[in-house]
Amino acid sequence: MEVKAFDTHKYIKELQSSGFDENQAEVIVKSLLESREYDFSKLATREQVSNLEKNSKEQHFSLDKQMIKFATKEQITNLEKNTKEQISSLEKQMIKFATKEQITNLEKNTKEQISSLEKQMIKFATKEQIINLEKNTKEQISSLEKQMIKFATKEQITNLEKNTKEQISSLEKSMNDKFLSFKENIDTKIRSNCQEVQNNIIKWVVPLIAIQMLAVFYKIFFS
Repeated sequence: MEVKAFDTHKYIKELQSSGFDENQAEVIVKSLLESREYDFSKLATREQVSNLEKNSKEQHFSLDKQMIKFATKEQITNLEKNTKEQISSLEKQMIKFATKEQITNLEKNTKEQISSLEKQMIKFATKEQIINLEKNTKEQISSLEKQMIKFATKEQITNLEKNTKEQISSLEKSMNDKFLSFKENIDTKIRSNCQEVQNNIIKWVVPLIAIQMLAVFYKIFFS
C-alpha cells in the first residue's frame, strides 16, 4: 500500500483559513500525524464488526433460551433453604448409623470370623459325604419301616396303655382292700396280745405283792 507524504504546512494554512488560530491548527495537525503512526491492523474492519454483532445477537438469543432451564433467584433461595433443612435432618439421622471407623472395624472382624469359619469348615463333611450320608440314612429308614411292621401300631399302644391303667387301678383298689384287712387283723392281734400280757402281769404280780405284804406283816408281828 502506497503511503502519501503528509504536508503539515499546507494543512496548518488551510485550518487557519477556516477560522482556527495558529496554535489550534498545529495541535490538530500534530494529532493527525500521531494517528497516522498507529497500527491499524489491530483494528476490526466493518465486516468483522458486523459479523461480531450478528454472532452476539445469536449467542444472546441462545442464552435467553437456555436461561429458561435455570432457576430464578427465588427458586434458588427456596432450594438452598430446603437443602439446608434436609442436610440438618440427615445429620440427625446419621447419628444412628455407624462411623467410618466402626465400619472398618466391623469389616476387619468379619474377615477374621470368615477366616476362622473357613478353618473350622475343614472339620465338617464335604458335599459328597453329605450325599452318601443322606443315601445311607434313606436306606436305614426304609429298613426300619419294614421292621416297624413287626411292632404294635399307635392304636394298639393306646389300647394297651388304657388296659394297663385299668389293671393298675384295679390292683391299687385290691391292694387297698387287702391292706385294710391286714391292718384290722394286726390291730386285733395287738389288742389280744396286750390283753394277754395284762392278764399275765396280773397273774404274776398280784401274788408277789401278796407275798411281800405277808413278809412285812410277819416282821411287824413276830419280830
